[in-house]
Amino acid sequence: MILQKGETEIEKDNITDPGTTSYSFRGLEKNTNYTVKLFSRNFVFEGDPAVRTIKTKFEGAPDVVEIDELPRETTDDTITLKWKEPENNGKVIIMYTVYQRVVTDGKVDRNKENQRCFCERIENNVGGRKGISVCHYCN
Repeated sequence: MILQKGETEIEKDNITDPGTTSYSFRGLEKNTNYTVKLFSRNFVFEGDPAVRTIKTKFEGAPDVVEIDELPRETTDDTITLKWKEPENNGKVIIMYTVYQRVVTDGKVDRNKENQRCFCERIENNVGGRKGISVCHYCN
């Protein structure tokens, strides 16, 4: 059995117990492609290898949340946001944060660094372990 990273051989091992049907590689780099070659051998010779390329998981911040389409204006006093869970990139998403600001000057885009923010945690768990925080801007 051979483990390669690119063209470089990382690990090589001979498993002499014919009853062994699994093997674990440890200490691999995240977000990296590895090629595994597994050979079987009998008293005649070695057979052709089984070759598989495997990519280890990347662990990082989740992808951008895609919010479903919202109307530009509404006559209701409630806006309901809906979204699909983004790729978690190797770690469970534990919370979503929603920022809310009342727009009185018609300018939706504002510099967030010039605003103070306070957050309230809503204990409405989504999917068992996820929660939502709503942050309100004020000046």
